[in-house]
Amino acid sequence: VKTPVLGFDFLWNTVIGKFSVGDCSGSTSSTFSFSVNAPSSQTVIAGAGASYSIAVTPASGYTGIVDLSVDQHTCPSGATCSLSTTTADFGTSSTPVNTTLTVDTSSNTAAQSYNIVVKGTDSSNSTITGQTSAQLAVTDFSVSSNPSSQTVTSGTDAAYTITANALDGFTGTVSLSVGSTCPAGLT
Repeated sequence: VKTPVLGFDFLWNTVIGKFSVGDCSGSTSSTFSFSVNAPSSQTVIAGAGASYSIAVTPASGYTGIVDLSVDQHTCPSGATCSLSTTTADFGTSSTPVNTTLTVDTSSNTAAQSYNIVVKGTDSSNSTITGQTSAQLAVTDFSVSSNPSSQTVTSGTDAAYTITANALDGFTGTVSLSVGSTCPAGLT
């Protein structure tokens, strides 16, 4: 009698899980930083301008080109915001690049505080970004009359109280005068 022989081939390739190991060297990615040189906060009267010196500095061996811009959504209404330099090239030098943010307000710029944002984006990798901000307080004043109008008969007087009101911290001097709209024969 012969005994039967059984044979089996097994393929042991069971995957229970996977993992990968990232960069464990402790190095950080190359980037750049911003700083606003003093003063980073300024106060102007509506219609005046302000300038801020902003430094862009490479970090961790960054050698790219940074495109600089003002976030126009943060520029005050009725004002213009611009940069003296819109590119910082660190391809050949790691020296910080300075740009000047100029904000020119108009008489229509509302009296309030603004946070104006300057942004930077790597020209070849839009995921490398940075930003900083400069604070601008625009002050102004208003003039009111009480009463606002009167009807009088010839030969009688009319008196008005004129009030100048400071808006958003205005501390200047207001000079009042009667313009050329005063009718002839009246003082």
